[in-house]
Amino acid sequence: MTTARHDDVMRGGAISMPEVIRGLLARPAQSHESSVTLTRNARGVVQFEVTVRADDPGLALSQAVDEFETLMQAYPYSTTNGE
Repeated sequence: MTTARHDDVMRGGAISMPEVIRGLLARPAQSHESSVTLTRNARGVVQFEVTVRADDPGLALSQAVDEFETLMQAYPYSTTNGE
């Protein structure tokens, strides 16, 4: 079922900032959206970012450390110009 506002937006109507905020606040928590981002800098060194979300902060930390250690083994940090 759609609302009148949803139909309005689908036809190209604008959404006000308060409506956006209400929509974000009404969104259910997505506690298990985790990600890993790999990039290579100008020197060729692999850089990574690990984001782990969990209901339990200790579990999130443990999982993030595990992922970080795996990435460090696959892409060891070099102190000599990316070699």
